[in-house]
Amino acid sequence: MTNINAQELVVSTAGLTKKYRSGTVALDNVSISVQRGQIYGLLGQNGAGKTTLMRLLLGLSRPTAGTGVVLGASLGDSVATVCVGSLIEYPAFYPSLTGERNLRLLASYCGVDNTAVARVLDVVGLGDRARSRFGSYSLGMKQRIGIAAALLGDPELLILDEPTNGLDPQAIAQTRELLVTLKEMGRTIVLSSHLLGEVQLVVDHVGILANGALLYEGSLNELQKKTQGVEGRTVLVIRVTPIETALDVLSKESSVYDVRALEGGQIELSTTGAVGEIVRQLVLAGVSVADVSEQVGTLEDVFLTMTSGGKVSAEAKE
Repeated sequence: MTNINAQELVVSTAGLTKKYRSGTVALDNVSISVQRGQIYGLLGQNGAGKTTLMRLLLGLSRPTAGTGVVLGASLGDSVATVCVGSLIEYPAFYPSLTGERNLRLLASYCGVDNTAVARVLDVVGLGDRARSRFGSYSLGMKQRIGIAAALLGDPELLILDEPTNGLDPQAIAQTRELLVTLKEMGRTIVLSSHLLGEVQLVVDHVGILANGALLYEGSLNELQKKTQGVEGRTVLVIRVTPIETALDVLSKESSVYDVRALEGGQIELSTTGAVGEIVRQLVLAGVSVADVSEQVGTLEDVFLTMTSGGKVSAEAKE
């Protein structure tokens, strides 16, 4: 495996832009940084620019503008790409050949010793199915064979495009465990996904893309803080009657923000004040408060807020 200084960035881009002849801007001024040993999650809906960015990092496409460095070499430099393993979109192998035979052919083509095949099959948990035909594998097993292929050259960096896409819950869990194992083995991983709940369980840092633009990049902890919109605010859901009076009261409270009515007589709001004081003001106004719950945000909440042009999105760009 390539020995990278622990303080060195494995991936770094500055102002990376990709514009097609049709005028479509697939990436717009994207700058990301990936440290050695991280699992970095690229989040975004379909068409956000995730695959385009990965293709640029792999040298499969050229940027219209901007620069990038992968493993100390400029984008497209063969010195870097031989040290990178990748799985872009669906893994394609000969369905009539065994998983082992497919990997041996690929190893031969890439100049990798055949002894690596058994090793990577064991790493991805398919050593006992090595001699089964690829066409007989489940979708999850096919994805793991694709990751095994990416590991053949013992790369420092893995770039995986939607590795859990289309998998059932059990296969997703197995893939998640594999990613954690690979990190423990010293790999740096850049993965893309729109399955935000799964990303939340494995990544260290995230970059959120929408319409080709990077809306946020940073640690998972910092991103999770943004589930409350602004640090120091609490998000509440209150079930009240009558809702019209409650909305009027809350709109006048200086410590209450982002009030909106939900179904079932519920109101969502964020506040910097004491929950008890908000409830007291509602009761004094003749509002019946049936239930108060504090909301724990997830990456899904942040993603939806950012990509819908919400308040968090504006702050995340700063």
